[in-house]
Amino acid sequence: MKGGLAALLYSFVKIAKTKHHGRLTFTGTSDEETGGEWGALWLLDNDPSVMGDAVLNGEPSGLTVRIGEKSRVSIVLEAEGKAAHGSFAGYVGANAIMKMVKILPLVAEFQGTPARFTPETLQLTEEVMKGYRQQYGHESETMANVLKEVTVNIGTIEGGSEDNIVPAYCKVKVDTRLPLGITPEEITEMIRARIHAVDPSIKVSWARPPQIVTESTYSSIEAGITRTLAKNHQEITGTNPLYSFTSGGTDCRFWRKWGIPAISYGPRVYAMGGVDEHITEEELVLVARVHLGTILDYLGSGNP
Repeated sequence: MKGGLAALLYSFVKIAKTKHHGRLTFTGTSDEETGGEWGALWLLDNDPSVMGDAVLNGEPSGLTVRIGEKSRVSIVLEAEGKAAHGSFAGYVGANAIMKMVKILPLVAEFQGTPARFTPETLQLTEEVMKGYRQQYGHESETMANVLKEVTVNIGTIEGGSEDNIVPAYCKVKVDTRLPLGITPEEITEMIRARIHAVDPSIKVSWARPPQIVTESTYSSIEAGITRTLAKNHQEITGTNPLYSFTSGGTDCRFWRKWGIPAISYGPRVYAMGGVDEHITEEELVLVARVHLGTILDYLGSGNP
């Protein structure tokens, strides 16, 4: 994202020195990874000037025109037991960790739950899977299928104090990513029902406030900003643009909730989330050129 940020800042400074129509607003927030409640969402709630007619985001998109993203729902599971001395285990106390162990396989079974498509959203998903393959195909030959399914990652487990104490509490955080047609409320109720059929005492809640939990969102391929970016990609790279979704999350979703087209365009990212995560200098320069051309054309067209 540092590359995308650099490209956008470069474009902003360059365009500020030119004569152009319309208004260009730069926003830079630091909390997108933690949900965006005090960044993009706060800005939209408190400063109408950041609404605009369209949004260009610099997230690494593998040089695809990224128009949408899956929904993210972080679910918290809590089990309560009763503390006791470990030497009394099985006779006194109730082991909260063992309560959780019994229900986690049920949660993991939601991995691969298929999307609910309409003919229109199925056609769109098939199209954006082409771009997803360009971004992440090196990770797995079947990687693009992630856009058609729910993914479930049991990310953290906390519980107990010492091995000689029966644990009275256990907490698990589960990351779920939703394809089109499945809402955050639906997946949460599906998981809650499956868990409570085995152990009604397990608490199920969201890790994030509801105002930052959104359904999967996307902007139209025919939106003015999308067509303008696609044209600049074609002119600068000499290749036809691929459209894509991301299985991760971006701040674009907040603008899309307001009906404002929001798209991402950035370089390929290597070793994402791992050691030596990086992009190439060549693609950084290319992205800056596409950003600059897109903004100038969009402002000059007067057609959002």
